[in-house]
Amino acid sequence: AFNPALSALIAYFVLGETLTALAIGGIAVTITGIVIVIAEKPKHKSKYKVNTKGVIYALIGTTGQAVGLVITKLAFNAGDLHELTATFYRLLAGIIFMLPIAFIMKKYTNPVKLYPPIKKYLWLVIIAAVIGPYLGITFSFVAIVNTKVGIASTLLSTSPILVLPIYRFWYKEKLSMISIVGAFVAVFGVALLFL
Repeated sequence: AFNPALSALIAYFVLGETLTALAIGGIAVTITGIVIVIAEKPKHKSKYKVNTKGVIYALIGTTGQAVGLVITKLAFNAGDLHELTATFYRLLAGIIFMLPIAFIMKKYTNPVKLYPPIKKYLWLVIIAAVIGPYLGITFSFVAIVNTKVGIASTLLSTSPILVLPIYRFWYKEKLSMISIVGAFVAVFGVALLFL
């Protein structure tokens, strides 16, 4: 949830992007809505606890995302690069760096061997990979090319809100009042970005 603010801050210093007071307010309201949704205590007790190590890695992760968005915008500003091509190279770079690490740490599992009893699940993973990483990254590139990094990053961070209707109608899970309030706050914040 901290990613949009960090992205906007880095974009200000690196790209010289400034935001209006209304846009900054919209980002703040949207982040508040997202925090309300994701900070809600789970109904089922989890074995995972919040600790310093987790918070540090979360901050490193969000800093990496923010820096990545700004570097991507620098790349698009430098030349005539198509979003689909940029996505291909981003995913290729991920494979080149992550696959050897997965082998060294003995974390790699052949997905074809992992799913032999239920082949349909392998196809679901492949479809999810096309919709999520490939199309998701491509459209995020289109977003940062056509708007300021802080605003694009805010809109990209609303996925916890967008999943709520799926939980309700697909999984038939009852939404809590807290998550509904958080969703409305986030949507109001997004609306402010378009004023």
